[in-house]
Amino acid sequence: MRLRMNRHKAAAASAVLMLGGLIGCGTSAVTLITAPTTSLTPGGATVLYALQQPQNSTTSSLLVYSLSASSSNASPIATITPPNGVYFNCVATDSVGNIYVGSYVIATGQGEVLVYAAGSNGAAVPTRTIYGGLSNDTTTFSAPYSMSINSAGQLAILTYNGNGNAIVTVPASSNGTPVVSAQLYGASTQLYSPTSLAIDSTGKITETDGTSAGVGTVMTFAAGATGNTAPISIITTGTSFFPYGVSVDGSGNIYTVLDSVGSASGSLVEYAAGSNGAASPTATIAGGATGVYYGGGVRNDSVGNVYLINLNSAETAFGFLGFKGGTTGNVGPGLSITAGTLTSPSGEIAVH
Repeated sequence: MRLRMNRHKAAAASAVLMLGGLIGCGTSAVTLITAPTTSLTPGGATVLYALQQPQNSTTSSLLVYSLSASSSNASPIATITPPNGVYFNCVATDSVGNIYVGSYVIATGQGEVLVYAAGSNGAAVPTRTIYGGLSNDTTTFSAPYSMSINSAGQLAILTYNGNGNAIVTVPASSNGTPVVSAQLYGASTQLYSPTSLAIDSTGKITETDGTSAGVGTVMTFAAGATGNTAPISIITTGTSFFPYGVSVDGSGNIYTVLDSVGSASGSLVEYAAGSNGAASPTATIAGGATGVYYGGGVRNDSVGNVYLINLNSAETAFGFLGFKGGTTGNVGPGLSITAGTLTSPSGEIAVH
């Protein structure tokens, strides 16, 4: 059985990519989690956003799930559908719950970010639209494929434009054509195969990537860095484990999922702020009790809990796992949701 999470870089390329390019072989036994063995920190996120992207289709939607309790077969509490001719590609939220959906116009490939009010449902009308450019534009973003917003109101967008792989930063409050605050691109950035990013409260941007030699990397760029600028740190995860999805908590600790190349296992790891080189994680969540199999889309909430999207070990269903920040070992999640309606997800999520 070959299940995968999808993302599209741009309408011009319309490439459907597996989350991290990894698929399972369907030979692992099902791990049953009978009860959580950890608890989430109270006062955290209450909703989670995930993208439904049917394969070989021009349709997409944003599914909204309640995080009020674990569930073996959760249905979305809301489903946001895009305007006609627009494809949803990634999602982020700000501190007051506005929903930012990275999108592109199917006919032209023009990138844009649609902003919806918290609680939106159905064919809701965006409150604002942040316009990008076409895939060959070198001055702004093309189709976004990962986004993150920090408490200072900076919106960082991972994209592929006329400069190649790029990270473009604009004010999250933008409406219409934004003023680009910074754009990272070029050989010195070492952006090679980026998959996800996070911007912290200071403006530093961290993204997951890989090298031409097949080495997984987690790279961090200085606040305000722009142009052909090198990262200030590069965590290397080797050729056996590739990072997919990234988040940074309020203390600067970095979270990512390491999917094992060639075997059916994954782990959610935490690196200390400022880690560099072949650094060892300060915490590792791995093992049968955790439920982590193939994952990605990592996001922290305001109190430090960390969430990910996950394919179960039977390769029959997608869902979401939540852990208290700093958790380590082979422990059960504080939140485990199987989302039977999420059949063809992107590797991107957001929480609020």
